[in-house]
Amino acid sequence: MSKVEVYYARERALPEGSHPAWEYVVELGDGQVVLAGYCAGWEEYTLDEFNKQHGIYYGKGLFEQQEARRKWQQKYHLDGHLTREYAQLCHREYRLDQELSLAPLPSLSFRGTRLCDVCSEPATFLAEFVGGQPQFYLCEDHATRECIELLFPTEAAPQRVVFY
Repeated sequence: MSKVEVYYARERALPEGSHPAWEYVVELGDGQVVLAGYCAGWEEYTLDEFNKQHGIYYGKGLFEQQEARRKWQQKYHLDGHLTREYAQLCHREYRLDQELSLAPLPSLSFRGTRLCDVCSEPATFLAEFVGGQPQFYLCEDHATRECIELLFPTEAAPQRVVFY
């Protein structure tokens, strides 16, 4: 049985008279809705805390993931955004920072069969996000974060559905 996750910006329920606050969330397959990306805030755990909660094998991996994300720690927040668009842009930045991989095409047999999404020259690199979408084929000159940002939708796909 496959699972589905749906990512989207939603308005937070606030007391009457408060300023609106938008956040990016993921709706899990069981119907639970949790904050996603930078909108989820930063939670700090020690290696011992991870090990106690998840066991030594998984605890070590989770701790290493936390440490790899530390360079973006200041971008995590819980205060919401003024508009849906700002929440979408926040999640777009999260995906560009943390879910993007840029690598040479896997084998020479792929090279020359795809064209660069910027200039239509033969592609030698694949830019791909976690979950496989979106993907961009790039030549050596355009295999940069800046070019990927130009290709990646500004609205960060108002809704994203992930099947696994």
